[in-house]
Amino acid sequence: MKIRFLGPLDRVTGSCSWLVDEAAGVQFLVDCGTMQSEPGEREWNSGAFPFDPSALDFVLLTHPHQDHYGLIPRLVEAGFSGPVYCTHETAEITRIGLEDAARFRDARFSEETIPRIRFVTPSGGKFNEPHDVGKGIAVRMYRTGHTLGAVSFRVRWECGGQGKTVTFSGDIGSAPAGREHMPIIGHSLVPTPAHFAVVESTYGDATRDPSEKDFEARLERLTAVIDRATLERSGVLVIPSFATERAQNLLYDISVIYARNPKKYLDVPVYLDAPMASKINKVYAQRIDSHHAYEPGGDACGWFNRRLPDWLGTGSFDEVMAGLKAVLSRGRKHSNHDDDPVEYPERIHQVIGSDNEESFRNMRHALMQGDRPAIVLTSSGMCEGGRVLSYLERLLPLEKTTILFPGYVSRRALGGRILEFADIPFEERRSLDGELEWDVQPNGSCGHRVRMPRRAVKAHIERIGGYSGHADQSDLLDWVFRRDDLMPLVAPHLFLVHGSTGSRHALRDAITARAATRHDAAGNIEPLRVDLPTDPDRWFDLDQGEWE
Repeated sequence: MKIRFLGPLDRVTGSCSWLVDEAAGVQFLVDCGTMQSEPGEREWNSGAFPFDPSALDFVLLTHPHQDHYGLIPRLVEAGFSGPVYCTHETAEITRIGLEDAARFRDARFSEETIPRIRFVTPSGGKFNEPHDVGKGIAVRMYRTGHTLGAVSFRVRWECGGQGKTVTFSGDIGSAPAGREHMPIIGHSLVPTPAHFAVVESTYGDATRDPSEKDFEARLERLTAVIDRATLERSGVLVIPSFATERAQNLLYDISVIYARNPKKYLDVPVYLDAPMASKINKVYAQRIDSHHAYEPGGDACGWFNRRLPDWLGTGSFDEVMAGLKAVLSRGRKHSNHDDDPVEYPERIHQVIGSDNEESFRNMRHALMQGDRPAIVLTSSGMCEGGRVLSYLERLLPLEKTTILFPGYVSRRALGGRILEFADIPFEERRSLDGELEWDVQPNGSCGHRVRMPRRAVKAHIERIGGYSGHADQSDLLDWVFRRDDLMPLVAPHLFLVHGSTGSRHALRDAITARAATRHDAAGNIEPLRVDLPTDPDRWFDLDQGEWE
């Protein structure tokens, strides 16, 4: 078995590893995602594949984020017909994401391609259960705590009559066991040791402040922003949000804040104006009802955070899950665009509909006047598409408006360029040169170009932490060392990918330093090798343990 690390190398999007076992006559990919707002984006997303898609036996998909699944339709259109192995939740959310992407005029694939993708869930969705994918290869899945459906894959194959193994971390969440802080998804699970491990390093150079890993501290930060934006300024708080995990965590946090202070926010409605997030909410709600949601006393099929009752100081786990389901699956609608009645409790509203529907247009028009307090969660998180663009066009020039970024935003994205205004005083903005430019495409249709002078931006721009679904350096170290320096490493040979040059080098140095403190029973330092692949054209022979 040999491997080529096609991406991302010194990047954080466009995940794809290509594995070939010529003796067994098998080749497959681990992830095949789009590159987003990074150098080389066009070439990677639209160029020819470096392999023959029709020759692939299968794809392992770690989780439902576009930078991991976005090119799978192109694989199918180029001849791939094998299964895509992933969790049931990843399959559902990926379909939703692809259907959303296919609506836009710059889509790289046809919507008719999506039903041709053959998703298969290994081992009935159970964690740490072997699943034979044929030709002597078996895979196991381990929850990563990154988002609903996200897993690491451990791959086993035969080599000279013996088994060899490699683990692909996927994206690791920021919630090791005992240190959970996100409201919904449970902690990451520790994989069984392997011979090799391919490890993400997105935040390999960062160690977050403890307050960013604290449930109550995060609620306090969000409450402070809500109060400033809606109660003090009496304006609209717009929160650009990713549709998967970020939107669900924000909705739940806001519902807790409102439940603790119902009279305080009596006149501050909350709107979720993100069709894709609304659909994904239903997947979360269905998982709560499913026997796959959790097993009392164990993690064999569990997804959800069992510490929520302790944090909230009330109710059993079942009662808390029922409350979460209420937040994600019930609410008032503003059109009949969706046949399913969706009714949110209290003042949380679901915005469903088309720009062609009068009730929908009236509701959004009222919000965009910016003269009444409200909270709007809308997509996308980077402000590179979605309904947030219409809100920005109308609300960025209003001083009563607040735009809140609840996490990382690429500097190259529109959201990153807007975030720069957080550090520019209002009096200095009046002398700014240049423009912010973006296209508004309602529901994927032809729209118009917005050119807003930078000096016209009067909205308050804020950012808070605590919502990252990615492990920082300390969490990554815990995953690699399996959270216990007395246990074997996740693998004695690591490949660090999915990170900037600085992140990968910093994580390598941290791993090497920690490994130097570990000794075996004879007092010898435990052997460890850490590679940083740089050439996507170079093969590594996993059977021989060397680069070709």
